[in-house]
Amino acid sequence: MTSETLEATRLFQHFAKIEMSEEIEKLKEEIKLMNEDRMNLETLLEDELPDYSEKNELHVKKDIFKLEHKLRKLRKKYPRMFVGENMIDVEEEEEEEEEKGCCSSSDNVPCEWQCVRVTCQTLNASGEMR
Repeated sequence: MTSETLEATRLFQHFAKIEMSEEIEKLKEEIKLMNEDRMNLETLLEDELPDYSEKNELHVKKDIFKLEHKLRKLRKKYPRMFVGENMIDVEEEEEEEEEKGCCSSSDNVPCEWQCVRVTCQTLNASGEMR
């Protein structure tokens, strides 16, 4: 290899590292916002809706579930990004979901919503009771 080729290789690696670190920062910010959204939704559910109907509760719980699902996907894809208080054992969460026992249906409904579907009447495709 010539010195020009080596220099080009070093420059390429340097810029690849910069791009990766920028991508990681974007993902960290996205995770932070998702955690804030989740906390806001939980606060809304607990504090601001003291006399909410079951329908509103289901919508808020569905939003929380969607955010948790996105976080689990990010944890699987980028496990090293979750350090400290964000660190959760993904395999343990999956085992807990399987133990719930509501995953007998063949449709692609998440386990948690199958449980809700069974106990709280029937939900249509958008999650509303009918």
